[in-house]
Amino acid sequence: MASKQTFHALSPILQIAREILSETKKEMHINDIAEKAIQMNNNAGLSHDDFAKKLSAALSANVKTKTPSFAKVRNKSGGYRKGIYRVRQSRTAIIMPPEPPIEPVGSNFTGKAGEHAVMAELLYRGFNASLMAVDEGVDIVATKNNKYFHIQVKTALSGTNGKYTFNIKNTAFEANNGGETYYILVMRVNKGNIFAILPSSQIAIYVASGIIGGDKSISIPVTPDERFKTFSMKNMSIDQFINNFGLIR
Repeated sequence: MASKQTFHALSPILQIAREILSETKKEMHINDIAEKAIQMNNNAGLSHDDFAKKLSAALSANVKTKTPSFAKVRNKSGGYRKGIYRVRQSRTAIIMPPEPPIEPVGSNFTGKAGEHAVMAELLYRGFNASLMAVDEGVDIVATKNNKYFHIQVKTALSGTNGKYTFNIKNTAFEANNGGETYYILVMRVNKGNIFAILPSSQIAIYVASGIIGGDKSISIPVTPDERFKTFSMKNMSIDQFINNFGLIR
């Protein structure tokens, strides 16, 4: 019976790579691993290029050790495919016990967790961010380069249909709709988060065009594909907003 090898001795970036490769159960290029890590918000705060560069060096060093955890993938001519790696199976692997499932918590806990997750991402990117004492349509105020931004965070778990549904009160949206207001939708995925960063003006466009809306609140349904590589809102792609904190400027 095949067993999973332990990865206690692996560096954090190799642990991430191993988790992704084990989940997909196939070899992958380092650029695809980096992309997946960013989508899972498990990229250690690195950009795609920086993550891929560090991962390439770490994998290259790992396959040269006496007990490598990864292996290069051969091509048809007997050489190796550049930048392609797989998890190496080990007969002496240690079987890791499954982690206990996370017990569900109330919406207040989920919402506050999403706010702190967004705060962390902003701080990693050089924003001086602060939680508001009272939520009146703005959860976080952030400043960078002498500019101030108002941020409302909405957090959701996946529904039974695989969709994430977020609701924004119409009164709160109208009161805070401005050029420096952003809505960050936090989607909890396994043990990580995926963020959709939507400027207030973009939501206003969607409402005006009838794509989203509601009597008392704006309902925003987000549907990921099975691999969480693409995201849509009412069959319209919103991939350009996924994990794109660069929109806050």
